[in-house]
Amino acid sequence: MFLQMKACARTLACTEEQVLAAIYQPASGLGPHPKSDAEFSGGTCEDGLFIESQHVEDFRDPVEAEAVVDR
Repeated sequence: MFLQMKACARTLACTEEQVLAAIYQPASGLGPHPKSDAEFSGGTCEDGLFIESQHVEDFRDPVEAEAVVDR
């Protein structure tokens, strides 16, 4: 017997989660989560997948971090 996994949430770390939410909400059709604030923004898809963006102080994009290591 095989177990089937289904993603139920996806968290995106960034420094400006409200900006990220402003991009994702119109593209996905998701409305803002009722508890969205300056530290967190999220929405739930029709299939139950929860997408959130979370504020992370001093977050650096992985590409930027690799560039620092390569110097």
